[in-house]
Amino acid sequence: MSPVEKSYCSLYTFIKRTNAELFEVLDDLCIVGLVRTRNDITFLNPDKNLTKKLVDMVQTGQSEEASYHFKKLFLYGKHTKLDDTNVNYNNKKNKSNLTKLSKSKEYRQWGGSNNVAVFDYNLNDFPEEGDNVERPNNGRGKGKGKRGSDEDNSQKILYTMKLMMHKNVDYVIYALNSLLKHVSKSNSESMKIIKHTVDPNMILSWYILVQPGKQNPDYIDNNIFNEWALSEANDVENLEKNTEKLTSILEQVEMSKESLMTQKKARINALNNAETLSNLIESVHVEYDDKMHKLLEDELRFRYSDCDADEMFEHIIDFAGIDWNNIEKNLVLLGDCPGNLLNTATHHCLLSFVNSNAFKYTTVNNELCKKLANSISGAGINGGKKTIKMLGNTHRDNLNKTKSVKTMDVIESLLHNLSNKERKELKEML
Repeated sequence: MSPVEKSYCSLYTFIKRTNAELFEVLDDLCIVGLVRTRNDITFLNPDKNLTKKLVDMVQTGQSEEASYHFKKLFLYGKHTKLDDTNVNYNNKKNKSNLTKLSKSKEYRQWGGSNNVAVFDYNLNDFPEEGDNVERPNNGRGKGKGKRGSDEDNSQKILYTMKLMMHKNVDYVIYALNSLLKHVSKSNSESMKIIKHTVDPNMILSWYILVQPGKQNPDYIDNNIFNEWALSEANDVENLEKNTEKLTSILEQVEMSKESLMTQKKARINALNNAETLSNLIESVHVEYDDKMHKLLEDELRFRYSDCDADEMFEHIIDFAGIDWNNIEKNLVLLGDCPGNLLNTATHHCLLSFVNSNAFKYTTVNNELCKKLANSISGAGINGGKKTIKMLGNTHRDNLNKTKSVKTMDVIESLLHNLSNKERKELKEML
């Protein structure tokens, strides 16, 4: 009797069965959603030597770099032949000569799932990348692929729409708290940046951190978001009433003296060249080193941080209209100079922006926030004493007032209400 040929329901199962070392680090690479994709893809299956490079990077704390390299092994579309027109999952053209690679003889997919092509990749290093390109269509929008799965960014848009439709700021707080807890477990390196980006206005923080629709998000990877959002426990109506993660960030985040000095010098430099609106805009761009996403984020902070929840929900249509892939088009104060009649008013607003904590924003803890709200010595022109406007402080108080039920309290309450029979059954299950 001839042996039965192995087949696999997904790329995830294939890696699990054939490459245990790689499978062990999939979570660290934040790539689990990608290897479970139902979109058409091509995977360059690394040999033992290249797998070891990935594992070594993860074990030495370089998970983010390892994840980037791993995405070089994924190509959009299911291919029978490889060439220099292929685009990898970093949205870059493949530059290496892959024409001599052979399709894997080990990989055979179940008949009902036929979306993955696997090639044996035995080259000494990861594929070389070429120019940045747009993500290929590859049948998107034709019913292929699971809604909101894998690298797809549509789930962020859909979840945000559903969340904001409730017009309840508590829901936004619970969702963001739960999401950041998930990100902490999936990619602790990302949290080092995120915790310095959180705004006390949690609706504003949601849009800044989630960036609905952005192809290459700055903070929360689409795969990680999708894993979180597609969990039944994180449906908007099922969210845990917990604020611990957000509260701890605003209570404990530290801002170094060096960061304060850098921020102060940037403010002085910008105000030293503030005679005209065009000069001031140019100076601000210089201080931000033309990092457009930071420019937009901080402009949004200045415009909306002090809006209360009701006002924020009135502005949801403005946030929904932000194109995070084309930042420059969304700038108002820091975009192209308006007509002469508006120059004076815009100039005044931009000066107020530079003299607020929205300028070169970084999260400060509650204690430091109170000190900075009074005054910062040397923050103004020529080193004089100038009061800095601290935005969003009322939202800090609102967060503390938001009902928060700790996980253990929920469990204790649940156990307390169980009958003796139910407790016995639960004990047997555990």
